[in-house]
Amino acid sequence: MEFGSRQGRIEIALIAIVAIAVPAAIELGLVRPARAALEVMPPRFHGRLHGPPGRTTPAGTATAAFWWSVETSGEDSETHCRARARDGLVLETATARLPIAWSAIDPDLAGLITDRHGEYGFRAMFDASAIVDTVRDAVPAHTCTADGARYLETAIPDGTEVEVTGCERDGTIAACDANNVLAVDGIDAYLDRARWHATRWRWYSLIASGLVLAAVAVFYAAKRSRNVRA
Repeated sequence: MEFGSRQGRIEIALIAIVAIAVPAAIELGLVRPARAALEVMPPRFHGRLHGPPGRTTPAGTATAAFWWSVETSGEDSETHCRARARDGLVLETATARLPIAWSAIDPDLAGLITDRHGEYGFRAMFDASAIVDTVRDAVPAHTCTADGARYLETAIPDGTEVEVTGCERDGTIAACDANNVLAVDGIDAYLDRARWHATRWRWYSLIASGLVLAAVAVFYAAKRSRNVRA
């Protein structure tokens, strides 16, 4: 690329246009729709979460709801088996006990946020990021086995204060069209995380575009310096 030539200037202009257009496309196509989807939330309910009596995890933890997996970490990371128990949940408010009917929603429609990772953009969201996950080298019986695997568990203790969104129907908290959330540390905290998740591609694209433009500028400066010395 000869930067002093007309062709060189055209190529630089095209690079700059692409570097600007990509963040704009991501902003319009991904970020804004995702953030807009979070602006209309169903009614909120606050209370203590209860599960079916006697519910325990494979590790023996008494809990209202739980998720567990047996995984191998490292270069050959793999999830060997996993399961969940989040049906039959009830929210005890100051005035009533409301079954959370949507808690048994199809797994393909539900996302889980833990202190290790987050799944966003689902019709139903379980945010347990305020609870520290249990990680054990000893894998409990009645799960599965694999060389070098660890047992990971996310469990919400029975009686935990939570905030839930949903549509009250026939004395239950039923599923609305979107944004059905159960959050251990509250809906506002969940929204902060979800908005950041929706916005992250904006920052990634801006950083990448900035690096591209900086690289072009440095290359151009070096090329010009060599031409001057010549």
